[in-house]
Amino acid sequence: PYYRANAAIGHAMGFITQNVAGTRPGMEDMAAFGHEGKFGMVIAENEEDSPWEPLHVEYGLNKEDSAVTLFYPNVRQLLLGGGGAEDILCGICNHIKSFGFDPGSALIMMPGAAKALAGEGWTKKQVISYIREYARIPAYAHPWRGRTAHFPKELIPVDPTLSRRIFLSTDHIMVVVAGGTADQSWVISYGGGGDYGGPITKKIELPANWDKLVKKYKDVV
Repeated sequence: PYYRANAAIGHAMGFITQNVAGTRPGMEDMAAFGHEGKFGMVIAENEEDSPWEPLHVEYGLNKEDSAVTLFYPNVRQLLLGGGGAEDILCGICNHIKSFGFDPGSALIMMPGAAKALAGEGWTKKQVISYIREYARIPAYAHPWRGRTAHFPKELIPVDPTLSRRIFLSTDHIMVVVAGGTADQSWVISYGGGGDYGGPITKKIELPANWDKLVKKYKDVV
């Protein structure tokens, strides 16, 4: 909590969105209440302790590249603890289907959870495919039942006793390994994505004089 880089970068982006992009309360920003994500929802991926490839490599960049990924989060989140892969995957699916509906999700896993999955042979792609397939709700409980105009390719069962996937596509599910290395298997899920857009990953191009800037400011405390 309050890690300086996360808070500073997130706060700066909030000011840019408000003062440069011109996002005004009650006009472009229609939120009824504030949310902590608007202040500083920026995290760094824990690549060193992850058993899988970094997120930016998954989206086609080189491992040595620096990149930033944007994702539209809703205010939903869950915390779960578990032991093995079965506990973690079932816990994620059960929490997502009971916590609310969103067509996408960013799953932020502690290294312990990711290593537990990888240790039993699960790749990140397999984890995402499993969640997309088995995070389901009954058709009668789907909030868009009878309103298929937004997603003409995603059919809702006519029989209300049948189940329906919550997530429209694996493209709208993102898994990131982040956080500390405590001996726990915790997962946080931020809903969103899907029809809201994202995730989007872009390579960061550093200034030509980056090495000089680092040398100039490296002793600043």
